[in-house]
Amino acid sequence: MSPTVRLHRPAALPPGGRTAVRAAVLLGLALGAWAPAHSVVTNACCFGGTRDVVLRIGSVGTTIDVVRFDVGAGTTGNALPLTPNPHGNGVGVDATTGAVPVSLRVRAPAAQVPQAITVTISAPANLTCSSGCGAATIPFSEIGWTVRDVGAGDFQSGTFGTTTTLLTGNLTGFLQFFLGGTYTASNELTFTFANSAAYMAGRYVGRVSYTVTLP
Repeated sequence: MSPTVRLHRPAALPPGGRTAVRAAVLLGLALGAWAPAHSVVTNACCFGGTRDVVLRIGSVGTTIDVVRFDVGAGTTGNALPLTPNPHGNGVGVDATTGAVPVSLRVRAPAAQVPQAITVTISAPANLTCSSGCGAATIPFSEIGWTVRDVGAGDFQSGTFGTTTTLLTGNLTGFLQFFLGGTYTASNELTFTFANSAAYMAGRYVGRVSYTVTLP
């Protein structure tokens, strides 16, 4: 995922199976249209094949989705949280809520059940300037996210730079019958730019990676 943050100057800028699987998302001050995914976590029977994992964040395929925030001159640094502007690349983001769908599926045979599951987040310390702001940066911790109806084994809310784990789950299958199983989790990530300081006007970008690890 790639976040992009755009800060406007007054009267100058217009408003504007493996053991690990990784998905990238580009974040920025800007976002993009999709059907919302409700919070669901399941442990189901049965599976007898080779262990595998699928992590999806945003759109299908190899597209790296962009989450964009547009901060106008009159609101920069007023300490009021801003939700993503529903503009951007038009993929992987609900046009109404600005939420990004996220889903995980892990399948494992009986010999590998129970199976611990962890989804971690890797983000740089800062968003860097890509246009109009020189060497200025914005701390990645200015961007956080919330999820729907969080529960055990589900995706969790957090803030980049301070939160490193998005999900901790356990595929239990049906141990009493020595059968494998499938673990699924789906939710929505709604991103927010804290807007806690007045940064130099311009466009700032950064990329976040999500990794699934199975012991």
